[in-house]
Amino acid sequence: MSLAKKTAKIYLIFGIISLLSVFTFALLVMFNRLPSDDNSLSRNIFFTGLALFLILGFISGNCHHKKGVLIGLIYSSSVILLALLVNYLGFDILPDLMTIVKWGAFIVASITGAVIGVNFKKFI
Repeated sequence: MSLAKKTAKIYLIFGIISLLSVFTFALLVMFNRLPSDDNSLSRNIFFTGLALFLILGFISGNCHHKKGVLIGLIYSSSVILLALLVNYLGFDILPDLMTIVKWGAFIVASITGAVIGVNFKKFI
């Protein structure tokens, strides 16, 4: 399978999982199953993001099955770069220090997922 097809498949799977988790998260908040105050909502979104980036890393590492650290870094950095472009070009918002720290945690989660994914039998 070519690199472009692998990449498209990885982003498609990640997009579907992200949409499902955002939909589920929104329903849980809407029906008061999760607290909706600012601190707990921010914390829950952060941990959901960590889980999503861990899944992104796992899928990308399992699909490529080599160089887990580099693959996890590339895929997570591309998603974060897309978020940065949307925030800056769409809303004219530059990231603050806390946002950069969160993005660093997302990159580490994706790298960890890719390293774990490389060690499993290919299933994607």
